[in-house]
Formats: sequence, structure tokens, C-alpha cells
Amino acid sequence: QPGHWENIDNAGTHGDVFLRDLMQDAMTAGHAAILVDYPNTGGQLLTLGDEQTRKIRPYWVPIKKDNIVSWRTTIEDGRLVLTQLVLRECSYVPDGKFGEKQQERYRVLYRDGVVGYDLLEIAEDKKTVIVIEQGVYANQVEIPVAEVTTSGKKSLFVSDPPLVDLAHLNVGHYQGWSDYAN
Repeated sequence: QPGHWENIDNAGTHGDVFLRDLMQDAMTAGHAAILVDYPNTGGQLLTLGDEQTRKIRPYWVPIKKDNIVSWRTTIEDGRLVLTQLVLRECSYVPDGKFGEKQQERYRVLYRDGVVGYDLLEIAEDKKTVIVIEQGVYANQVEIPVAEVTTSGKKSLFVSDPPLVDLAHLNVGHYQGWSDYAN
């Protein structure tokens, strides 16, 4: 499994834990997403035999609402289609002999004739963008992401936490009880 996604260990062998954590994120924030990622094969089309020999297979990556930076859409045949999605990735890299520091990268998924991605990093001078990796999703016609929605959905990747009304009710109840107690 790649190391560039946070909390990727939940996506491995414990599908129930992966889905529980993803649903918890969606219920807390209003929505989440699942990216169906695939190891970079350099854009070459592989046969099923090649994939099995090299043990290459797609995998799910959980995406929290806060890590969805931006997106672009278009209407095709009366259907809303993603044309670009920017995701923030946070990981820890070595810093000095014993330390670690958090490193932010941005994965730009795009659909422009082909479906591909650019992995970008902002240099320390905050003025330069460094391309870390580029790739294409062979045989894909859409960006491979699925939104996990809750009852608070307003539009694509825009939602309110579904239990926010209950939270306001609890605050009102507590305030009333506090006034009564005093």
C-alpha cells in the first residue's frame, strides 16, 4: 500500500473498519469521499495476467471533507460530471537525523481527453510549485471518486453536518437547564 495517504491502513484488510471510519467522518462533517486509486504503471495498459503477476490492483482511499480543496464540473448529456478535483494529502517525512515534519501535497485529478493526475508540492519559498509525480488512469473515462453523502447534502461536495439541528437543540436545552439551576 502506498504511504502518501493518511489513514490508509484502514483500507487494507479490514473493510468494515474502513467503512465505519468513513461513515463517521461523513456523519461528523456532512460528507466524505472514496477515491479508487491504482498504482502508477507509467500509462501503459496491462493485461489481466500482467496485473496478477505484478500483484497490481485498485484500492479505496478515504477522503475527508476537509481534504477536498476544490473541484470543477461540467454538464454532459444532462449529467453533472467532474472535470477536476484537488485533494490535499498530509504525510510525515524525515526532518534532520531524528525528527519528522508534516508535508502537504496536492493531488490534482483531471479529465481532459484522458483521466490523469498531478501530484504537486509547494516549495519552501511559497512561490514555486514542484511536480512530484504525474500519471494517467488507463481505461478510465471519469475521475474515479465517489461522494459519501448524508442527509445534510446541498450539492456536490457541499453539505451541512446532518446532526447539527440536534446539536443546537442540546445547546438550547443546556442553557435552559443552566438558567433553571441558577
